[in-house]
Amino acid sequence: MVGSRVNALRVLLWVVAVLAFGLATQLPLRITTGSWQAHVPKVGAQSLASYLVAIGLATSIGAVLLHLYGIGRLLPIAAVLGLVAALLSADYVQRATAPNDALDAAFGAGWQDELSPTATEWMLQRRWQWQLPGGSEPRWDRDVLYATVPDADRELLADIWQPPEGVEPSGLGLVYVHGGYYELLDKDSGTRPLFRHLTRQGHVVMDISYRLVDETDIVGMIHDVKLATAWLAAQADRYRIDPDRIVLAGASSGGNLALLAAYSHAHPDLTPDDIGTEPKAHGVVAYYGVHDWPAFARLDDPDGQQLRERLLGGDIDEVADRYALASPITHVDADTPATLLIQGLHDVQHLVDANRRLAVELTRAGVPVANVELARTDHAFDLILPQIAPAGMAALHDLERFLAILATHDERTAHD
Repeated sequence: MVGSRVNALRVLLWVVAVLAFGLATQLPLRITTGSWQAHVPKVGAQSLASYLVAIGLATSIGAVLLHLYGIGRLLPIAAVLGLVAALLSADYVQRATAPNDALDAAFGAGWQDELSPTATEWMLQRRWQWQLPGGSEPRWDRDVLYATVPDADRELLADIWQPPEGVEPSGLGLVYVHGGYYELLDKDSGTRPLFRHLTRQGHVVMDISYRLVDETDIVGMIHDVKLATAWLAAQADRYRIDPDRIVLAGASSGGNLALLAAYSHAHPDLTPDDIGTEPKAHGVVAYYGVHDWPAFARLDDPDGQQLRERLLGGDIDEVADRYALASPITHVDADTPATLLIQGLHDVQHLVDANRRLAVELTRAGVPVANVELARTDHAFDLILPQIAPAGMAALHDLERFLAILATHDERTAHD
């Protein structure tokens, strides 16, 4: 009986060591294919990296101890695998959560001193911790109608997340636009931990559905985002927000749509006729979005070309003006709202260069811009196990402070 237990323990150590090693060795690698089969395991490894450190060390120590007691000749190899997994994972966590000066560059030194105590009470105190903190549950209204598409009888719905009872409202409303490459997913796609955290800081979150590429093109999508923003502004008294403090945010395709809607205020080609008075975004956040469609079109694959033609109305050589119209970088001017850009440097979608160019253009225009780059981090890093993902927490650390600044101040200028 004892022997069988020892054998089981030895097998378990080997299995855990090999799995931890296999996941951890992906962390330094840059994946160049858009295949989800290659992408998801690496993003999963990134999300588990903190725990891979502990698992790798425990496996290594356990294997050494068993070997010292004369159990298993090959356990030193398992010990080495576990140790390598721990070191690679620790290196990734340190790189991905390293401090940056992005908010200082955008808003000047000392911005922390001006935040209200209410805003900072529920903030992450470190850029990395084992998991997101818990707290009181927010109020959550699901499937709220915010618009009906004219002539189609198509209802557009949103989930409204409000601060928990007893939490002082910040006055800021956040319209969130989900990702999914313009053709997949819906509201409430892996974002509940994020919204719970932000509502505990007093913000109201409007998580919207919008028409995807099987129903409309990018102009129709922007119309939906702007209708959502106008609806939230009209409901300001109901949700105790300031209609002049509405921030747009999104990830991937949602990041592109959030930026484009925020940057194209009252643009005749991107604003629905029935919107009435369009509120001006107070700020905008883009996680790994498409900022420059012409540049992206030159890098993408044939499958991506088919989607672009449905989304933008044709190939870039046929409708170059539409590609420019859909690119946030072409809409930057002095009236562009304050912007937070969050980008993984291992992004398989090749978005890093365009992200940096957009940050340069915003700085030239005098727009406060915080460009956060996360080392060795891939696309969608915040959506797999967001409660424990180190890069997701580092991004959230910057996001919550960016929102607190916008909830506190009316006008900010870039730091010279």
